[in-house]
Amino acid sequence: MSVFRRELVRPKLDYPRVPYHELLRRSVERNPDKWATVYHDQKLTFREIEALSNGLANGLRDFGLSKGDRVALFMTNRPEYLMTFQATSKAGGVVTPINPAYHEDEVEYQLNNSEAKVLVVQDDRLPIVDAIRNKIPTVQHILVVGDAPPQTKSWYDVANGFPASRPSDIAFDLEHDLVALPYSSGTTGLPKGVRLSHRNLVCNGIQCASASRIGNQDVLLLFLPFYHIYGTMLMGASVLSGATMCIMERFEMQTALSITERHRVTLFYAVPPVLLAMTQYPDLKTYDLSSVRYIMSGAAPLPPEIGRRMQELRACWCCRGMGSRKPRRSRT
Repeated sequence: MSVFRRELVRPKLDYPRVPYHELLRRSVERNPDKWATVYHDQKLTFREIEALSNGLANGLRDFGLSKGDRVALFMTNRPEYLMTFQATSKAGGVVTPINPAYHEDEVEYQLNNSEAKVLVVQDDRLPIVDAIRNKIPTVQHILVVGDAPPQTKSWYDVANGFPASRPSDIAFDLEHDLVALPYSSGTTGLPKGVRLSHRNLVCNGIQCASASRIGNQDVLLLFLPFYHIYGTMLMGASVLSGATMCIMERFEMQTALSITERHRVTLFYAVPPVLLAMTQYPDLKTYDLSSVRYIMSGAAPLPPEIGRRMQELRACWCCRGMGSRKPRRSRT
């Protein structure tokens, strides 16, 4: 059997010296009325994402958030996650994402270790926060996403209650000023904060968009957790590229396949257990997945056999690590 090698042309990437939230502003200028997110029955355009994140950023400034202050995110994947990440960057703060599956002691540890000043929490996680409220002294403000009980601040009231204009610019040291502080899994002790600068995440988003050749006509299915760097990378690359994000809280086979078929998903990002489950799913061929041009498996090694089985099942490519792809259309 002959083996053919194809030389890869590696483009020289341009890394603009801008803060993380500038990537959203550029997509708003190019595609203001294009759908940025699809979440259940809710759709938001890039213009709407920008306006709501501006309102939230102005609210955070009004709360006294200063450059470098930590904003903790304790929620599942949803558009409010993306907008809070952007708003925190605009306000000069640092996002510290919390695993939504964490229990009370784990949440308490990260809030105290990161010295979070603001906590944005999904309504169904609020009882965990209430149980440790007297043990998290640095947290001064709690915003609730979803149904906010009396005597709490509603995320929506803040995002809609402050001006939708861009907050005044902050001078950033792009190499050293942090925009995110995710925590490690703690395999060698307690979880540790990982310092990610504006420069880190801007370059990461550009590299991901280039490697996957994401364009503004692409539609991404995002069920990988945003609190993990894999999900954070995809969120940034999507915003940068002006692509549409179909957001899921978690992977569920029938829902993922239905969304892929209905919204003509072009880019499918996964982990090996998901691809294994797909190869074993008896109804896979009943869905029209012909829109998918690229599958990426990451976060763990992908056994070659699963990759081969995916290739046999679908007319798209799959391989370990970064995936592989068909020839693509011109990027717009």
